[in-house]
Amino acid sequence: MDLNETRKAIEVFLNSPEKHDYFSSQVVGQVEYCYEFINKQINLLIEDKDPEDTDFKQVKRALSSIKKITLYSPLSHSFISFLTNFSELVRNWNDNFKQDKEIQTELVIITRIIKQHFSILEASDILKNLCSKLKDFKEWLPPAFNISSHYIDLLKPDGIEEPDLSEECKE
Repeated sequence: MDLNETRKAIEVFLNSPEKHDYFSSQVVGQVEYCYEFINKQINLLIEDKDPEDTDFKQVKRALSSIKKITLYSPLSHSFISFLTNFSELVRNWNDNFKQDKEIQTELVIITRIIKQHFSILEASDILKNLCSKLKDFKEWLPPAFNISSHYIDLLKPDGIEEPDLSEECKE
């Protein structure tokens, strides 16, 4: 995905009412400020101008808020798309300008949460399908599988005893 596609995907989410499902008004302000700040810095780099070195606490605060929301909220596909694109934008900006370890760590955590979320969803879907198939199979079981132990005992020829395996199991 190129820079313009990434920006467009982020803006689609930030302009949608869905952002309020995840972000409080304070966090919306942090994320929008962070997005505008990073875009301004990237545009200066593209124009071969030196971006001013300013305080990056807002970016760190926004990432920290996003990480907490990602941990504790159910994630929709549009929110995951936003997270992926926003993380990519911040990662590229950080790699080219700041190289801040805390920002890198926050981005790695957010990326891992997204990947684990998809793994859990896939596992859940597989288990639902398996459970459904097992219920169908259980209802299908022919009566031959439900032979009582008394009937099996009647079928044994007289005088044949079952071996005592309790001695072997102790060893």
